[in-house]
Amino acid sequence: MNFLLLYRFLHYILTPFLVAWVYLRLFKKKEHPVRFQERFGKPSLKRPHGKLFWFHGASNGECLSFLPLIHRLQAMYPKAHFLITSQTLTSSQLVQSKDLKNVMHQFLPLDHPLFVKRFLDHWAPDMVFWTESEFWPHMILKASQQSFLVLLNGRLSDSTYRWWKMMPTFSKNFFLKFSKIFPQSSQDLEKFKNLGADHANYLGNLKFAGSPLAADAKELKNLTMILKDRSVWTASCTHPGEEEIVIKAHQLLKKSMPHLLTIIVPRHPSRAHKLRHTWESQGLKVAQYTKKDLITPDTDIFLCDVTGTLGLIYRLSHVTLLGGSLIDGIGGHNPLEAALLKSAICVGPYTKNNQEMYDVFQAEGLCAIVSTSEEIEEAVLNLLNNKKRREMVIAKSFNVASNQQSVVDTLFKNLENARILP
Repeated sequence: MNFLLLYRFLHYILTPFLVAWVYLRLFKKKEHPVRFQERFGKPSLKRPHGKLFWFHGASNGECLSFLPLIHRLQAMYPKAHFLITSQTLTSSQLVQSKDLKNVMHQFLPLDHPLFVKRFLDHWAPDMVFWTESEFWPHMILKASQQSFLVLLNGRLSDSTYRWWKMMPTFSKNFFLKFSKIFPQSSQDLEKFKNLGADHANYLGNLKFAGSPLAADAKELKNLTMILKDRSVWTASCTHPGEEEIVIKAHQLLKKSMPHLLTIIVPRHPSRAHKLRHTWESQGLKVAQYTKKDLITPDTDIFLCDVTGTLGLIYRLSHVTLLGGSLIDGIGGHNPLEAALLKSAICVGPYTKNNQEMYDVFQAEGLCAIVSTSEEIEEAVLNLLNNKKRREMVIAKSFNVASNQQSVVDTLFKNLENARILP
């Protein structure tokens, strides 16, 4: 029995367990309370008439990365509609917060043949843009029968690459289902080529093309006034195990900077209540965004527990520590968002998901690598206390991020030359 037949057989056998798994996630509030049946391929929206472009990204970073393409396609096809799918609640909230014209969001169904068929029969996209490493066999193979597929920022981790290498025939046929493959890095290009995807073409990292994150002007002005006499730094997109390191760094920094404010933006806002309770039990004064708490002169931590506020937070922060990088297994988050909003960057040692981007910053000496609370203290102090150095780092980081934004133009030239745009 070949891999695909076995994969399909197992999904049919495990159908009751897959359904139970979704309901368990619903119970744990990890699925949308109303729209959870989208995970079974059941749409909650009607398909609009006319041309439909479908973009899929696993979570926030992937969804943000393809927004410049959507803006370009909107200009080219003013009557077209756009479907964005993702896997997480936060990404759904992020897409909806953008208030994009003719753009809808749905959760990606599980990769079960029946759920996939139900989804594709309803939406019938004219063109599909897939991002990074979400390689679901049933969905990819079925969608390729209906429309052109383009892989954006294609990425293969070392472990995933080894897995695909074990099935050379299937891997080659699978990746040939994509009309075009644009890898995220030169290393990923080599991996795709080794798997038989000779049509892969490295143009640059699409995440370099992202526009600066937006912020509410009134809220920014108000918070800027409140924080004008304070030193401010941020730990953004933090994961469990990282906040403890950040809090210890805050306590160390306060010894020499009594007016310091630390902003923490957890990757998953649902953890905010537990985090606040822990910090307050340690004697820290916490202001929580969703509670509309006032930030007073003795506030230690501003807990920003809502999706879509990084545009505001980065504008307020002199220095940003990017989470998902202090502990192994996450792979780090996109540094460009902070750089474009002129916040100096620090990062942990685990950055494999965005390594090529970090390599650019590190080559220019623009990104402090930290592992411990003591190293964070040293790096943040070095930037907060040395305005001249901080402004130099910020200016050079901004230039690095800005100079990479031509990748969208190059990508569209490739799509036009390939004649796969509908």
